[in-house]
Amino acid sequence: AHVSGFAAINCFGDLQQVFFAGSANQSELAVPISASCLLLLCWLAEKAGQYLYKADLKELDDGIFELWEEQTHEAENDIAALCLSFLICQSLRYHTSGQLPDPEGNEPPATRARVLLLCSVLFAFVAVLSLQLTEVKLHTIRRRPGSKRVLDIFQLICCMCCAW
Repeated sequence: AHVSGFAAINCFGDLQQVFFAGSANQSELAVPISASCLLLLCWLAEKAGQYLYKADLKELDDGIFELWEEQTHEAENDIAALCLSFLICQSLRYHTSGQLPDPEGNEPPATRARVLLLCSVLFAFVAVLSLQLTEVKLHTIRRRPGSKRVLDIFQLICCMCCAW
C-alpha cells in the first residue's frame, strides 16, 4: 500500500505542480481532483474483485473473499490518506510561505516565523479534529453505516497531515 501511496503522491504532486501552482488557492484544487480519481480507482478495483469472485473463485469460502475485501479497503484507505494528506500539506505550506514546495516537499529555507506558523496551524487542526472525531464518528456510524470508511480515511488524513 505504501508504494502505491507514494506513486499516487508522485502522480498527483506533479499534477499540482503543473496545473495548479498559480496561486495557493488554486493549489487546493488538486485535492478534490485527486480524491475523485482515487475514489474511481477504488470503485473499479472493487468491481473487478467482485467480477473475479463471481467468475472464477466461487469455490472459495466467503470468509476468504471478505478478508480479501477488508485488506484491500485498508490498503486503499492508506493510499488515499498518504496522497491527500501530502497534497493538503503542500497547499498549507504554499499559503504560509508564498511558494509551492517541489513535488518531493522541498522548499527554499523559510523564516522562523513561517515555520512556527505552519506548525501551529497543523497541530491545532489535528488536535481539534482528533478530539471531535471520535464523538462524530460514533454518532454518524449509527445513522449511516457506510460512512465508516469515509471517516476512517478522514482520520488517517488528519494524522498524516501532522506527520508531514
